[in-house]
Amino acid sequence: MRAPQGTHAVSCSNDLHGRLKKLSDGQCYRKNSYEIAKKIWEVIINMFDDELNDFLDKNNVRFSILDKDIFNKYAKIENYPFTGSRISWSKLKIHISKSFHELPKFINEVSHILSSLNENQSNIILIGNDFQNGYYIDFSIKNLELISHFLMEYPGENYLFGLNQKWCICIYDVLNFGLPEPKLS
Repeated sequence: MRAPQGTHAVSCSNDLHGRLKKLSDGQCYRKNSYEIAKKIWEVIINMFDDELNDFLDKNNVRFSILDKDIFNKYAKIENYPFTGSRISWSKLKIHISKSFHELPKFINEVSHILSSLNENQSNIILIGNDFQNGYYIDFSIKNLELISHFLMEYPGENYLFGLNQKWCICIYDVLNFGLPEPKLS
């Protein structure tokens, strides 16, 4: 069974998130409803991971799953300022924000910055709300564009990092890129 894609995935996920919130706020009268909903969400997340793995395999993108310690290190997103639970992009020294239909322009601008940082030769890290695992992914501009396009179909915040966390991309309701401490050559 494949995970829902596109706008259906968004409505399914938003509906499930809303139901889980109601359940966790005690607005549900069945004792085991939260546990059942949580199990359903885990199944959906595993389906998203399976779909990502299939996508990467189909597009010949080499990847591996992060071990838990490395995953936890990147999940903290320590090099970036936050407002609430989100990166405060406006506080970064370099920030690019584009709508989804501007993906080619976004990728072009990001690739120029990464080239000037000599960041084009490493792997990237993918972590996100829609995936149970974190991933090492072979970096190339082509792979970055493929993966960005793929992630635009998912409702949660998903992040791509350079291995040293000098740069970050967040794909959620828009495409965001930022450098906390730019050192352009």
